[in-house]
Amino acid sequence: MTPTATGKAIWSTGTGHALLGSGHTLTSGDRLISKIESWDSTKTVTMQTNGDLAYRLNGVLKWHSRTYVAGSHARITTRGQLQVVAPSGRIRWSTSHTGQGGWFDVDSGMLFNGYTGAVLWQMPGFL
Repeated sequence: MTPTATGKAIWSTGTGHALLGSGHTLTSGDRLISKIESWDSTKTVTMQTNGDLAYRLNGVLKWHSRTYVAGSHARITTRGQLQVVAPSGRIRWSTSHTGQGGWFDVDSGMLFNGYTGAVLWQMPGFL
């Protein structure tokens, strides 16, 4: 499920998995949630209002981008890069791998190549 800042669902796969695809953004204050009851875990990736992209497992911070520019957003580029972009347009953090499009799966913490499905990057701290 992808909720707004008020918690209203704006997108959901219906499977418990949350994805961010090529050409889409996670704006300041938004988060992606993956909750799979059979695994008894909740994983979130949040674009915090302070500009830091953060991953939490069951509410415990496991990784963050350390970008700290208020109003920043996260995006998946058409080249398959996960980036944190400041309001000025400056890229504050980015994966280095490129491909043809891509998607980020919150449950696995992996960034996949949109053409081959190969893993381009995995967020540190994912279990």
